[in-house]
Amino acid sequence: MSILDIGCGRGDVSFLLADMVGIEGSVLGLDLNDNALEVARERASENMLKNVDFVKSDLNALSIDNDQFDAIVGRRVLMYLPDPRRIISELSALLKIGGIMIFQESDSTLSSKSIVPMPLHQHVDKWIWDTVEREGGNTHLGFDLWSLLTQKDLPSKNFVLRL
Repeated sequence: MSILDIGCGRGDVSFLLADMVGIEGSVLGLDLNDNALEVARERASENMLKNVDFVKSDLNALSIDNDQFDAIVGRRVLMYLPDPRRIISELSALLKIGGIMIFQESDSTLSSKSIVPMPLHQHVDKWIWDTVEREGGNTHLGFDLWSLLTQKDLPSKNFVLRL
């Protein structure tokens, strides 16, 4: 398989994927942060991984050939994009027929709910979500993910929807 990892950061998910696809597969990690990409490249080199590569790319201006990926993966990346609907639409055009698109996004709507009151946990949880908001993240994107992935105007419906 050939997999695109958007918003790969320091490569944690990319390395898991590289292990899953094996030496005959490939993973391309995209991120905008030069420091994170340098760490990812160093980690790949230290572990002698030949099936993973990292490239600086702005998701708002993708320049990748169409129809080359079996899967597109993102973890906590859509929540930081100004127009995730458009990005998903553009990404769907990069999938091979039958490809899969997998995203994990967080949502603060139900966080810190517990049967037993835990004030410190609730306080720390609020700090985390306040930080995400200050970073420009959409703290409610998790519950919007279904509608983003099932939008009717996707240029290609050739991918498999798995939530």
